[in-house]
Amino acid sequence: MFYNGLNVHTRMVVDASANGTLLDKSYNETYEILERIANNDYQYPTMRVRTSRRVAGTVELNAITLLTAQGRSCVR
Repeated sequence: MFYNGLNVHTRMVVDASANGTLLDKSYNETYEILERIANNDYQYPTMRVRTSRRVAGTVELNAITLLTAQGRSCVR
């Protein structure tokens, strides 16, 4: 089961939703719990926690490059 691949925080949320460990539940109970978690997450979107760092300015530079290219194509 994918449960062993979950990070610690996600595993804690899943176990809390299951009122114990998810591994003690039947397939149908597990499915219902995961559906409930997914529906709750969908209804209340939040900012996702960044798991990796990106180089500062990379996105901004790419956006500027894109806008410059679009501007050049409009002028032609």
